[in-house]
Amino acid sequence: QICGKWIFGMYEKNDYKWHIHDNKPYSYSNSLSVRVARALVNIAVKNNLECKLIDPCCGVGTVILEALSMGIDVVGCEINKSIAENAKKNLEFYGYENVVTNGDMNEIEEKYDTAIIDLPYGLFTPTTIEEQTSLIRSARRISTRLVIVTFEEMDDCITDAGFKIVDKSYVCKGKFKRYIKYL
Repeated sequence: QICGKWIFGMYEKNDYKWHIHDNKPYSYSNSLSVRVARALVNIAVKNNLECKLIDPCCGVGTVILEALSMGIDVVGCEINKSIAENAKKNLEFYGYENVVTNGDMNEIEEKYDTAIIDLPYGLFTPTTIEEQTSLIRSARRISTRLVIVTFEEMDDCITDAGFKIVDKSYVCKGKFKRYIKYL
């Protein structure tokens, strides 16, 4: 605030080109929206466009598309082979190089600055609380920071894995409430 006025800088009209990802060929009703995915990427990279980002449960690649469109070094992994193929097709549709592999997040050995996980909750790939907890522990092993999206409060599992919850919020999609935590 300067002389009682808020100064924000030069106004630049956003062209919203990234909204073209709303029309990707493969999507699911439970996928993160493009807007939420883009917000998660912004939270995860913290203005550091040089960081290495991973989405180890990438689904059809919504987070991957948003990160790539922002010029971020990102990779994705998806355990379900047919969903991983759909993510690859989405990347190809927009002219991006394939950065998605089909595999189990628990087997990733590389290290990343940050990870974004929309935690599987059993709709397309059966999962248990033990498997979800294992994914959180694996995220701790492969990344320094984590942005996690869950369908239920999992604060104890998250802190037990060694993460400190820095901030949290939620978004609603239909009847679903998704909890977002920055660790």
